[in-house]
Amino acid sequence: MKQLRLGRVRRLACLGASWVLFAFWAPAANSAPACELEKIQLIVADERDAADVCLGAAKALAFFAGHGLNLHETVKLEVMKKLPKGISSSAAGVYLAESNQIYMLSYGAFRKFGNWFNTPISREVYQSLAAHELAHAITNAHFRFTQPSVHAREYLAYVGLFATMAPALRERILKALPGQTYEDDSRLSLMVYLMDPMFFGAQSYRHYLNLKQDQRDAYISAVLAGRTLTD
Repeated sequence: MKQLRLGRVRRLACLGASWVLFAFWAPAANSAPACELEKIQLIVADERDAADVCLGAAKALAFFAGHGLNLHETVKLEVMKKLPKGISSSAAGVYLAESNQIYMLSYGAFRKFGNWFNTPISREVYQSLAAHELAHAITNAHFRFTQPSVHAREYLAYVGLFATMAPALRERILKALPGQTYEDDSRLSLMVYLMDPMFFGAQSYRHYLNLKQDQRDAYISAVLAGRTLTD
């Protein structure tokens, strides 16, 4: 079974991304009822997919609002059977910071990958995919410096993904991706992310969870200010 990777936030020449092609992608003609979340424009044909994406997005919005982070501008989230040209065939979704857009696979297309985080894909897992991509959109506007590192962006998005999962699903995934908890975030490097994004995600959440409640806001602020998880 091939390893499923999430989309990247910015251009990465070494991974062969070609974001310029996205400008020519046209949205689906028919869409399900709009997602009733402020600052989210959802384009999706399937009502069940719309409900799952909205739920995952709502959980991400609530989690980051608890850390004082909210969407600044409307983000367009389009669900499709195949991602636009230029996106890796192993990707399930991508957030494009340049245009503030999210593209996600439909549940039917996503399910063909079989597993995600070494766990069978389900509707709950699909909701977490939506939460991850929305986490990118939320946090992107709050970076207080230019060109944040890839692993800084992914740390925040994976923390949002795991924090909004149903507890039973989260426990099952963490067991499927065992790892030690370290207070030192130097182990959450770009190299670790590139070698195994799923493991990096699990380790990011373990690091966040290991922080005391009153330390979490401070750590997220440090990431957004470029004081940690830098290149």
